[in-house]
Amino acid sequence: MAKDRDVRPKLLELLAENPSVSAACRKLGINRMMFYRLKKSDADFKRNVKLAMIDGRSKWVEIAELGLMSLVKEKNLGAIKFFLANNDLRYAQKYSIEGIPPEEREEYEKRKKESAPVHMLSEESTKKILDSMKRFGILNEDGSPTEESIKKNPEFYLGIIREDEARARRQKGLPD
Repeated sequence: MAKDRDVRPKLLELLAENPSVSAACRKLGINRMMFYRLKKSDADFKRNVKLAMIDGRSKWVEIAELGLMSLVKEKNLGAIKFFLANNDLRYAQKYSIEGIPPEEREEYEKRKKESAPVHMLSEESTKKILDSMKRFGILNEDGSPTEESIKKNPEFYLGIIREDEARARRQKGLPD
């Protein structure tokens, strides 16, 4: 078990860069079974794995978002369609609730609202995204959203509020 303890910090470091368990284990020359045994036997490690993977995912999400913004700025039609479909309800694919029995519609609507993504970004990542949003005219210089951007996409700002609430809960040591 002494060897196992030595790999934990490195595993956490690798997962914070790339949330792929397979890739992290491959880099350390251990098998996934060992990783899952460590995770199962150590509650602190399990919690830290979850936090490291959240950090890793947020970095890759940021990279993808910045790449997407660049493609939109270059007027790439596929990127524009993707961005609009996923960021503005006016362009989102419409689903009919006609085929859903009336007794299940309330549950469907509840799940639909709860499925909004909540990204947990580091302060550095958040700053980079906010700077980009200022450059694209989504935010004013003081960091507040422009009136036009709020009208076009109120769901987006609801996501930011949820992210801030999750960050505040984490700082207090509470679960997200």
